[in-house]
Amino acid sequence: MSELSGKLIGYIVYLEESDEFLIKRSKDGYLWGKSKPELAMRFATENQAKYVVKKHGKNAVIGMLYESENRYILKY
Repeated sequence: MSELSGKLIGYIVYLEESDEFLIKRSKDGYLWGKSKPELAMRFATENQAKYVVKKHGKNAVIGMLYESENRYILKY
């Protein structure tokens, strides 16, 4: 985290093609939305996020969400 000066607050899942974040799981599957990264569903470990990406089957990207002062930093 040399160039980042923040605290890792979780891993998130992002669909680049549609510019959507995973918001939450529902009984019918997953809810995706065009929201801010800080509102996305957070995973404690990268492996948890990888499981969702694998299960979902879409071309999703795992991002690391950092909190720094009064802003959020997203790194893929």
